[in-house]
Amino acid sequence: MSHAQKILIVDDDHRLVDSLAVLLNNEGYETAKAFTGNEAIECLGRDNFDLVLLDIVMPDMSGLTIMDNMNREYPETLVIVMMTGHASTESAIKAVRTGAFDYLRKPFEYEALLRRVESALERKKLAHEKHVLDTYVRKLISPQVFEALNRGEDLSPRNEDVVVGFSDIRGFTKLTNTIEMFQLNTVLEYFFELCAETIDQANGILDKFIGDAVMWFHKGQSLRESVEQCIRVGTTLVRSLKALDKRLHRRLHIKLRTQVGIGIACGTCAVGIFGSQRHRLQYSVMGPAVNLASRLCSEARPNEILLGGEVIEYCPYRTTKIGFRPLKGFDHEVEIRKVSIPK
Repeated sequence: MSHAQKILIVDDDHRLVDSLAVLLNNEGYETAKAFTGNEAIECLGRDNFDLVLLDIVMPDMSGLTIMDNMNREYPETLVIVMMTGHASTESAIKAVRTGAFDYLRKPFEYEALLRRVESALERKKLAHEKHVLDTYVRKLISPQVFEALNRGEDLSPRNEDVVVGFSDIRGFTKLTNTIEMFQLNTVLEYFFELCAETIDQANGILDKFIGDAVMWFHKGQSLRESVEQCIRVGTTLVRSLKALDKRLHRRLHIKLRTQVGIGIACGTCAVGIFGSQRHRLQYSVMGPAVNLASRLCSEARPNEILLGGEVIEYCPYRTTKIGFRPLKGFDHEVEIRKVSIPK
């Protein structure tokens, strides 16, 4: 094993605790000893343990009370195996029903103990993997992609008609020089939370966060439907900024006037999983529409939504002509219009 797994042995029988410690140390585990419930709780406060072997009958408090305290403090990280004499079997069963992994009757065979320890630690490993999956992995990719992977769909890149949106905070560099880092982190957290919820409500796919910017895309039943959904994300974001500033003021006690620039474009792009098979993969979209939406976002003035190219003809809102402009990376001038955001 890469590092010794730590086991806390809790029992008022000193000889039993010493013998268990020797046995487990010989098997490569690291052990600590506690002879009362209070000592056990103190040990848990000082160090991290993978497993606790806990006697049910203790002099200062019952093993059930100790276990209840442990489960309240360490619900996701601690695995407990109760130890009991023949007379306390009912208590041990109750302990398993209320959170213990297993129980051992005294006197027990050391081979049986080792098997229980290995089984309990394997359970902890599986619980940790599930915790990581639920807490991090599911949030690293969009829910739609996760569901597609669960269904066994082939997500190799293929050409699809998509609508791509970019949005970033205006004046962000200046903002980084005027507020504390923890405040900046909160601003980004609240802004990205707003973006993610808005995109999800409009059936979009959140592609990535880039500094203070967000990229998303839509690929619905029709291109017209996808355009309407993507523009709805943009208009909702702009209309939600005042409420965002109020939330930040209540949390940070600073007055902000958050403004964004938004660019939206559509076209046929490659959609699927890109990256290195050995290192890192990402579900994303690549193509001219991505580049155009990014350029339009850079061109947009504060709280302005710019449309370019084919996406203009599908826009459900009134637009204002900006004209044809040369954009970096394009060998022709692109027609650009500004969305008149409905109140």
